[in-house]
Amino acid sequence: MATNIGVNVTTASVPAGTGAPTNSGVAFIVGLADRGPTTAVLCLNLAQFVSSFGSRVAGNSVLYDAVETYFREGGQAAYVARVTDNTATAAALTLNDGLPSPKPTVVVTAATPGLDGNNTDVVVTNDAVATFTANTATNTALSNISSTTNLAAGVKVTGAGISAGTYIVSVNPGAGTAVLSQATTATATGVTITPFTFTVKVEDSSGNVLETHGPYQTTAQLFADTTSTLVAFTQSAGSGFTTNQPAALSLTALTGGADANDLTDASYVTTANSAFGPELGPGQILAPGRTSSTVWTGLIAHAKANNRHALLDQADQSTVAAIVTQASSLRAASNASYSSTYSPQCLVPGVTPGTTRTVAASAVAAGLCARVHATGNENQAPAGQTWPLQFVTGFSVNTQTAGGFALADLTTLYNGGVNGFTVRFGVPCLYGFSTPVAPTSDAVFWDAAASRERMRLVASAQAIGENYVFATIDGKGLLLSKFGGDLQALIARHWTSGALFGATAADAGSVDLSANTPTSEQAGNLVATLTVRISPFAEFVSIAVVTIPISQSVPVAA
Repeated sequence: MATNIGVNVTTASVPAGTGAPTNSGVAFIVGLADRGPTTAVLCLNLAQFVSSFGSRVAGNSVLYDAVETYFREGGQAAYVARVTDNTATAAALTLNDGLPSPKPTVVVTAATPGLDGNNTDVVVTNDAVATFTANTATNTALSNISSTTNLAAGVKVTGAGISAGTYIVSVNPGAGTAVLSQATTATATGVTITPFTFTVKVEDSSGNVLETHGPYQTTAQLFADTTSTLVAFTQSAGSGFTTNQPAALSLTALTGGADANDLTDASYVTTANSAFGPELGPGQILAPGRTSSTVWTGLIAHAKANNRHALLDQADQSTVAAIVTQASSLRAASNASYSSTYSPQCLVPGVTPGTTRTVAASAVAAGLCARVHATGNENQAPAGQTWPLQFVTGFSVNTQTAGGFALADLTTLYNGGVNGFTVRFGVPCLYGFSTPVAPTSDAVFWDAAASRERMRLVASAQAIGENYVFATIDGKGLLLSKFGGDLQALIARHWTSGALFGATAADAGSVDLSANTPTSEQAGNLVATLTVRISPFAEFVSIAVVTIPISQSVPVAA
């Protein structure tokens, strides 16, 4: 169903088991890293980010600093995705068996593409297990085996008359026989034979053991081991490979890992769109440090399509006028009310005591938005001395000082649709919270707080709608009444929190169910339009039309 006003929200065909997400304090962050998934990874703290994307290095410093700043400024949950393209390659290492002419048997591949995989090393050990006895002849047969417990195809064996690099080809436990990969050198009875297992250790370049896999009898057992977060084990492809145990190997590095070599700003948008689907819920989308119009318009489109708010970084300029000029293209941009822009970059404590790091302003804004969400009232600006920055110590230096913009400059920026950071009476803070849209163009959604309240209302309405997926139509209007009552209660909760305005909850908003007819219900839809007062200075706005698939239809009246 289409509408010319507000936001269309269509629930999934099958409801999520835990309900639709409504936490609008979540950050969706895309950036460069030497390792890590290109899919969304939920991080609840910096340690979880490091587990997936690595400690701070040159290749991930912008992303790392942004994630750390987000958490230190009040963030609670961030989905992070690593931007890359199809030119990135994963480091790998082929393990050979111990045949006289070694054959490939296992390929170890870094879990994610990138240079960081080249810092991963592998050690293979072959470990003797309980011996058995058997009769040998000058051929490949073993007979009268005392125990086949530790035998399987591909197991390495040693013993008198058995040549180095010999493996079990097949075992017949019932008959007590086995076939070897090489003929024995003598005929003998009761020969003591030693079988082996193998263990693969994943280590860093300093020899610190990160993971241990094994001991295993067969490579099939290794391939079935999916516990590794650092590497994947696969069978060697192509001709000439075997299923034999890999031979012992000292510390050896994976090689061939390479980062993407032609990343463009469009890659950031593509990654955001593919990694952060609407099923992850509302929140702030940002690409820290990316200041091009390609990223701006791409993230705004993503925010509109996924019910989110885009936090955009401005490039530091030599003058305030230049910053306003840079942002001017957003004034008339389609769906600009789903975004807000920030300047200048912020300073945070450096890795070395007494130094600082420069971090993207969007990360600071994301932390502030999370703090707003925690209050229960989305419709407020996290600006001014009452919202002091907790980690930021100063701001990047151009014509402005490290104390941020002067008050007159902040006014100029604000009137130009840019939110500036400054120090007011010794308190580092954000001093403005607007979208790029001029108040004369949109009396409500020029305000970024109102934009985020819209986001929260839409997400909450969708969560309510999930409860009615496949609901049974009763033919008496009871289902419609309950649906409308739940949405009216949502409006009341937002009014109670201070996010909506009016003398009473009823004054703050209403729910219109008049679009529902027997015909629309037969098509399997429930429809509701929420009309609410988000701003105390503007008329009511219709911000959502909710369409819910329902399970049973009713007859259409003749």
